[in-house]
Amino acid sequence: MNYSDLTGDTGKGLDFTEAVRAGEKLLRLVRNLRERLGADYGLLDQYLVGVLTAMTDTTNAHLTAAKGFEYGTSPLRGILRNIKEGNEDEARYHPFYPQVKAYIDAHPLLEDAFHYDLYFLGLFAEYVPFAIQEYMDECNNELNEHLQEENVLQLREALQSSNAVTADELHLLHSLISRVFTWVAPSSIFAQGMVDQMMLTLIGQDEESDGHLFQRILDSEI
Repeated sequence: MNYSDLTGDTGKGLDFTEAVRAGEKLLRLVRNLRERLGADYGLLDQYLVGVLTAMTDTTNAHLTAAKGFEYGTSPLRGILRNIKEGNEDEARYHPFYPQVKAYIDAHPLLEDAFHYDLYFLGLFAEYVPFAIQEYMDECNNELNEHLQEENVLQLREALQSSNAVTADELHLLHSLISRVFTWVAPSSIFAQGMVDQMMLTLIGQDEESDGHLFQRILDSEI
């Protein structure tokens, strides 16, 4: 069996042709701007390095997936752990606590090895959009920080003050860079990391019964 047989993943979601076309437009635009800038073309080169560096530092695919896998579900598990350990006052500080509390109250379970993993899985679908929004807010803040570190804002002002580059052209430049170098949305990569963590939870086993957690769900316990 091939992976694509199992997932239906044939790469159709990725428009390579559009990425190539955007790359050609990006090259033409950059060459045109460098020509107009003349001796000041180095400003544009520094600007491009700064923008690309900020992007890779913020939404590197490898790190993004790792964040989703290692940390994406941590707040939800933290709320459940605090409730389990009797630290509910600490759990209340998290904005997702009301949903967790309401779900637990609506689905009383006998405590065992899978007790809070069942709650985790039951809340997962509702929690993912919340976690993604928090992640994207974090990305926006980090991107702005990295742009400042790379002096991109100052370089942008210098380029516009040269009268060789307009604000609209810089906006187009950013749009093309995004289309060329971002083939999969960072939020999707982050979410997939969370889903990978969820799958591991599903096949978790109870040492005493040797049963898998997904079997408990199939038995309609939650």
